[in-house]
Amino acid sequence: MTDTRQPFEQQPADGSAAPYRPTYGQGHPTPAGTGGFGYPQGPYGPPQGQWAPPHQGQWVPPQQGAWGPPPQQPQPRNSLAMPALILGIITLGLSPLPFLNQAGILVGIIGAGLGVAAVVIGVRRRVRVVMAAIGLALSILGIISAVAFTEAFVSSLNSIGSSSSSGPAVPAQSVGGTEESAAVTSYTLSITGSAAKTSINWSVDGSSGSAGQSTKVPWTKVMSVGSESFHTATVSAYTYPGTDGDLTCTITDQTGRVLDTKSAASQGGEYGSASVNCSAYGS
Repeated sequence: MTDTRQPFEQQPADGSAAPYRPTYGQGHPTPAGTGGFGYPQGPYGPPQGQWAPPHQGQWVPPQQGAWGPPPQQPQPRNSLAMPALILGIITLGLSPLPFLNQAGILVGIIGAGLGVAAVVIGVRRRVRVVMAAIGLALSILGIISAVAFTEAFVSSLNSIGSSSSSGPAVPAQSVGGTEESAAVTSYTLSITGSAAKTSINWSVDGSSGSAGQSTKVPWTKVMSVGSESFHTATVSAYTYPGTDGDLTCTITDQTGRVLDTKSAASQGGEYGSASVNCSAYGS
């Protein structure tokens, strides 16, 4: 009689071999109760429902930043505030110093530019706004102070020698020549005072001359007049700026009469100077 069982159902007669188990897969239906993946249902089978892995047999890496603290954001900065403050302090410190305040004005212009930029950046980023504003204010104040001190210094230099004190003059004749005593034949020009040296210029009837800054005081010169009917004489002197002492100029005729005299003291402080000018005329 022919055996109609399938080969996998056949067993050796002596029972020495285990029964053949088919492999579920190609060409075979998945038996019920295996969970749909060829595995028996139970605590060790694949997860069910919404917790099933999205890709069977594939490893999905975790998302970037899923573990650990979030990265820190960079802090806002205002790197121009400190240079603006330093330049403002330098500008204000140089403003009262002669000559150096000119360099301070240039520094102040740079500091003011940095201060404006620092204020804009500080307002946008909300950092070091006060420091930037103080640096800008100091730069502007230093520039204004430097300009004011420069103008005052130049004015003091221009006023050197502009002031002089005049002594009483005893002319040989009244103004206009209405009163006449003796005919002038010569003039005696003299410079006296406590100044050690001076610079002198003189003129008599058109004949003029000068003496350099190293001329020692007292100084005297006698000038004869020409044949003209009307005579003039002038003499002036001044000291070099920074020289101490006073000056006095005097013009006399041949009889010793004082025709004009003036005195001046050094004014202007460290850069002071004395200046005098005398003149006389007659027939």
